[in-house]
Amino acid sequence: MTFGSHKIYVEYKPDADEQTEISFNIKTLYQGPEYEDPNPPEEEEVKKKPPAKGKPAEVTNEKPPIRMIKPDPILMTAESGRTFQFEIGRMMKFQIRPESAPDVISQDIQSQANTNNQNSSPNLHEGPPKWQRYHFDQRPLHLQSKQSRADSTMEQQNSAAGEDSNKTQVLEYVEPTEDMLYTVASKEGVCSVSGIRFVLTNQFTGGAYTVICRDVTKGLPPRMLMKTIKILLKIKDLSEPKPTEVHDAKAAPAKKGKK
Repeated sequence: MTFGSHKIYVEYKPDADEQTEISFNIKTLYQGPEYEDPNPPEEEEVKKKPPAKGKPAEVTNEKPPIRMIKPDPILMTAESGRTFQFEIGRMMKFQIRPESAPDVISQDIQSQANTNNQNSSPNLHEGPPKWQRYHFDQRPLHLQSKQSRADSTMEQQNSAAGEDSNKTQVLEYVEPTEDMLYTVASKEGVCSVSGIRFVLTNQFTGGAYTVICRDVTKGLPPRMLMKTIKILLKIKDLSEPKPTEVHDAKAAPAKKGKK
């Protein structure tokens, strides 16, 4: 998947009173057609082909290709009310249970393979990648996240004390709903998204996500709708412990000094 320059990087500090807010603009531009260069470069001198033996020299008068100019795009300041819809999510592999049970996913894919025999049903198997949608506007979830983070900390402490140490945390697949989407109308050719805050919980963890922006303006034919834009969003959870340095026992011993 190609994102080009559409990338956002956010650092999440769980102990901060105010989290980093994301703001960006999407502009509606008009790209005019190409036109012929009114001042084309001077024509190069016509090259003469060497004549064949016994034949007179021939001169070709080939015209150079027409040089076209692509104009700069113009901001459509006279347009307002174009509707943009934002969605955030990522592809995840879920463990499929029998039809009566919901899909679940392990938070640690590697350890899940070692614990399936103890913690899962014999019918549990890994399904194909599935798109998991999340709430794009998570500001209403800010207060709820504080309790969620506290619960997560308590679970980690209990695990460190020996409780449920062999149990892998499993997350359920959440069915996508319309309230997870975020809609903004443009004004004078600009769609402004501001004050967006992402809150990390047990379900919405740090990592890479895809933000999809769609033009869903009603009443416009498909040819007048803007192309779908994809933005790569990376969230770094600063509460995650840093990897400790591991001593390499196979490293070459230090050279001894001269006696």
